[in-house]
Amino acid sequence: MAADPQLAILLSNLKASPNDPLDLCSLGRFYIGYGEIKKAELYFKQALAKNRAYWHGYTGLSEVYLYKNEFKKAEEEALKVLNYAPELKGHVYSIIGRIRFHAQDYSGAEAMLNKSIENNDPSRAYYAHALLGQLYIREGKLKDAEEELVRARSSQKDHAEIDELAMKIERYKRINRAH
Repeated sequence: MAADPQLAILLSNLKASPNDPLDLCSLGRFYIGYGEIKKAELYFKQALAKNRAYWHGYTGLSEVYLYKNEFKKAEEEALKVLNYAPELKGHVYSIIGRIRFHAQDYSGAEAMLNKSIENNDPSRAYYAHALLGQLYIREGKLKDAEEELVRARSSQKDHAEIDELAMKIERYKRINRAH
């Protein structure tokens, strides 16, 4: 990572505007991508120290705590977004659904993902549909998973989560045919 051109640009931007929470959060996201969770946490906290209302800092910290398996803290950080951007409740419910999915609270995840779908613009609900489909696969509900795939694709044609769901459905079908 020492010669990563993206890191050089991000650090240059931060040097030019050290108080910009966008640059701090961008560095946090960069470090999450490389699995450097402590560095990511530091940058998200710095962003919030510069601007408590910068909601991207809370979603970033939520992701940090998710990676650390600190699920309660992850949810708490996600919920803070609503103090500054209540119009993002669909997005926040999706984040909490993802946290509960990883915490293996599948009924809680399903409830939050459905809430996300209800409170999100249909064009942005693809992620909740895709994650809900993965949850249904985990529960052995292939038909429900396929329906979520159709819903996800109707709002977003191409996205990694949708492709991943489609592959899992195919794999599930093959396994069931083999038995």
